[in-house]
Amino acid sequence: MARGSGGWHPVRSGWQLLGAAAVLGAFLALCVPLSLSVVDRAGQPIGCGSGLNPDTSAARYVDTVNQRLHVQGGAAFVASDYVGECHGLIGDRRAVAGTVGGVGTAVLLTALIAPVVAGARRSRTPALHYSPRRASMTALKSLSA
Repeated sequence: MARGSGGWHPVRSGWQLLGAAAVLGAFLALCVPLSLSVVDRAGQPIGCGSGLNPDTSAARYVDTVNQRLHVQGGAAFVASDYVGECHGLIGDRRAVAGTVGGVGTAVLLTALIAPVVAGARRSRTPALHYSPRRASMTALKSLSA
């Protein structure tokens, strides 16, 4: 396409693409299921849900079993706080996704709005054109006066 006010600009389009990719990536990161690096008694990872839909029921169940074993069996069984770890993991994921999504939104809006603002400024500012002929005529008039 031809370059101009309505044409395709590779730099601006690149920023728009980068901003949109960041926003989409942040949203997808919130949708990915989270699990702790530990397993329950059956050998399955303890799931925490996702950043959009937290589910700590598995962690709560394992915490309850571990607490009961700790009370009944003594120091050989350690009480756990997997619900707290899940909340920390979900909070970290939300913080990173929120930061990336916010920066991506700012980049995307800047890439979309900057040309509009620049066009509005151009339409308000009178064009100043330098003309060598006009400059020499003005210089001659000032000398003759």
